[in-house]
Amino acid sequence: MQIYQVGGAVRDILLGIEPKDRDWVVVGAEQEELLAKGFKKVGRAFPVFLHPQTKEEYALARSEKKKGKGHQGFELDFHAKITLEEDLARRDFTVNAIALDKNGKFIDPFGGIDDLKKKLLRHVTDSFSEDPLRVLRAARFSAKLGFTIASNTKKLLSKIVDSGELSTLSEERIQRELILSLQTMAPYNFFKTLSDCDALSMLLPECNLTQLSDSKCEVYKYFKKLYEPTERDYLILLAIYISKTEKNQPIGSFLKLASRLKFSKVIQEQISIASENWNEIINASEATTDSILSLLKKSDAFRRIRRFKQILMSMEAMTCGYGNKLTKSLLLLNHIIENPVSLDETLKTRKNLAKKTTNEIKISLDRKRKQQIDKARASFTGKRI
Repeated sequence: MQIYQVGGAVRDILLGIEPKDRDWVVVGAEQEELLAKGFKKVGRAFPVFLHPQTKEEYALARSEKKKGKGHQGFELDFHAKITLEEDLARRDFTVNAIALDKNGKFIDPFGGIDDLKKKLLRHVTDSFSEDPLRVLRAARFSAKLGFTIASNTKKLLSKIVDSGELSTLSEERIQRELILSLQTMAPYNFFKTLSDCDALSMLLPECNLTQLSDSKCEVYKYFKKLYEPTERDYLILLAIYISKTEKNQPIGSFLKLASRLKFSKVIQEQISIASENWNEIINASEATTDSILSLLKKSDAFRRIRRFKQILMSMEAMTCGYGNKLTKSLLLLNHIIENPVSLDETLKTRKNLAKKTTNEIKISLDRKRKQQIDKARASFTGKRI
């Protein structure tokens, strides 16, 4: 039995990056040997075992053969006679097909170390084109590493697109690759790679904008200003940018993407609110009391305070483009929703409340909210930020 560290962790070690997770491949062993050593089997499609102490994943060396359509359409073979090179040969890119043995020696049968030096993504074998997921992985790794894609690998990406197998990819997998790519050092490479092989219009038609392939696109300036960002921040900022840019399309097309890719209901709601109201939020500090009240009511901000505040937090990154006006607007809106007007205070007593109709209650509440907004506007008018 021989054990090697493989995959992204080895690549990251060579790049001088601290690996987040480590994966291992076991050569020359059967399942029973690992189980006897206390490993816990967790894989269904192929044997993956958790180390009894570290809980890191160990997989038996395996080979694969295309048998059906899509990312899952492979027949796997795993037994003690599968060699390390056979296992590495099934991987996507040469930079991900490097192994590290227990003595610290790198095993690199496909020239991955040289490609790391060249900052090049190159496929390992021509069987690369059998897996449609590799289109998304090529785009993501180009974004994550800032690497260019080899010309022959680009041809194979186009071959995958022409095969029609992109349609077999699940919405959840497309969502995952999109989110991971938005958080990289060069997210524009993700969109450019997909656009160059004509996959962008198929997988993410709502993002089929030439501007997103440009490193100077304003949305990426906002991304860089995010502090401890979550996926919500990236999606809200991207939704706002697309809403601003889509002159000939109805507002809310990015919401269709969020729904199709099965993002959470709250994120879909926030994308909808941000797409439709970003301009009003930016200009709130210069708006009338009635306009501010209208914005907060249609956003349901008085009732769903946290949901609205998260939108405002995401938009803080846009102050690099909109300056003090947006800063004042965010402060103003936060102050208003953090100091809500109560029904009892508005209607003085519960006895009076019982006598009021629903419409009268709404009118009274709005009157009190307007007074609150007037005071807030007065306190923020002329305030230096």
